[in-house]
Amino acid sequence: MNVINSLRKERFDTAIDLQGLIKSGVISYLSRAKTRIGFDSGNCRESLNILFTNKKVSPEKEDSHVVDKNLSLLKPFGFKEIKRDFFISPSPKDDKYVNDFLLKSRINGKPIIAVNLGAGWKTKEWGIKNYAGLCDRIVSEIGANIILTWGPGEENMVKGIMDLMAYKPFVAPPTTLKQLVALLRRCELFIGGDTGPLHIAAALKIPTVAIYGPSDPLRNGPYGDNHFIIHKKIECSGCYKRSCDTIECMKIISIDDVFSAVTKQVSSIRVSEYQSIKTLTL
Repeated sequence: MNVINSLRKERFDTAIDLQGLIKSGVISYLSRAKTRIGFDSGNCRESLNILFTNKKVSPEKEDSHVVDKNLSLLKPFGFKEIKRDFFISPSPKDDKYVNDFLLKSRINGKPIIAVNLGAGWKTKEWGIKNYAGLCDRIVSEIGANIILTWGPGEENMVKGIMDLMAYKPFVAPPTTLKQLVALLRRCELFIGGDTGPLHIAAALKIPTVAIYGPSDPLRNGPYGDNHFIIHKKIECSGCYKRSCDTIECMKIISIDDVFSAVTKQVSSIRVSEYQSIKTLTL
């Protein structure tokens, strides 16, 4: 009740429910906001959510990207054209933190590629053996610098890949969100699964190679241009399961698949601005 009381004290005029869950609907209702905007029954994640909103919105496309779907909730305010440019700016202190790391690491002038090992869900992780093999090929065949990015609780993954790699990568220091932004801005390419750092890189307009399994890249892929999404469709694709006995959708993505995408992205970065999302469906 402390949260509800805090919300009521603010006397909000409008609540916007991006989640479409029963829980989020109840919270918006209990906030006592007069206008409660949410999705229609066909677009809520839990259908009973519609009981708690009084303005229902239908996205233009049923299979639209989650960014476009969420922006559609601004329709009741009269917005027609919404600029889809994202701006994340680190502070000078954050930039200095990253600059100090790069200077201390003595990273040469070759391109920097960020590789993010974790993904929040085990079902979205490609595995450290795969990443180790991929990173070794990138260093030996492309000659780029690899920086491993990681988050809380992923230290063992970093140690594991370090033990497996022939060419030792650079390891990012612990970072806040804005320090991670400052670091990714120094990178020419980002490689990883469907997780926060991938979408931060996309927001920064950094080219990516995105490795997708249980989540649908059409709905949850990196937003914008310059992205190569690797997704192998199988019978249960788009299941969004956090646990799975086989994780077949990730296991069938090979090092060759990802390395091929990396070489294409690196070539396009060197030659010209690449202006389309490329999805490899095998």
